[in-house]
Amino acid sequence: MDDDQALPDGVDSEVWFECAHHPGRRDYLVSEPWQTFPGRMQAWCGARNVWFRVSKSSLPRHLPLPTRYWVQGFLVGSVPRQPDAEEHSAAMIEWREQAHHFVATGEWQ
Repeated sequence: MDDDQALPDGVDSEVWFECAHHPGRRDYLVSEPWQTFPGRMQAWCGARNVWFRVSKSSLPRHLPLPTRYWVQGFLVGSVPRQPDAEEHSAAMIEWREQAHHFVATGEWQ
């Protein structure tokens, strides 16, 4: 069965990654504003017929270009709010370092 034929409404067939449970099948990232915690993305697995959450660190290293850009945009848009602090304060410097780490890894420290 072609993965794209069974996609639920709102799932973009261009934003996929290889299914860890069924080699050769695809899982799809889904735009969903609700997160379990910063950096977790909703995904759909047609092979298992389930919705699930995934972190960047759980994704395969090699992703299609549209998926890489989608993940990057998701993470940039999910960076937790910066502190109410002066530009060069310790709190702002720490937040900036955490934000760069988050966008690179998907993990907020």
